Amino acid sequence: MRICDPFRAAGWFFLVAERHFELQCPCGVTQRADALRARDSGDVTLYECKHCDRRLIGVADDDRGPVEGPIPPDDPDGHRMVGYVFGSKVDMSLWPPAAVEPWMSIPARPGFFSKRDCG
Repeated sequence: MRICDPFRAAGWFFLVAERHFELQCPCGVTQRADALRARDSGDVTLYECKHCDRRLIGVADDDRGPVEGPIPPDDPDGHRMVGYVFGSKVDMSLWPPAAVEPWMSIPARPGFFSKRDCG
């Protein structure tokens, strides 16, 4: 499972890949998701900074059952999209191919990590 999978499953207008996600680690290094170290930790895929080994992004299958009413847009457990849930410890930017500026800012959802005990 990869961070681009929820966006691909949602049928976004461009083929989203890991290289389209950019973030700045608290250690100061700006990186794309394809430059991070990805590892499978049970049911969660974690992306870590290659410079300081800090866990920055996590993605998993959506573990929440049917929910009554709408899911709040600021759900602290992560962003939910088409059967996936993901979160990050810092804000991410989504850069379409050949873009000169980010198309979308994705707010951090650090609660994703504590909810799944993957710090």
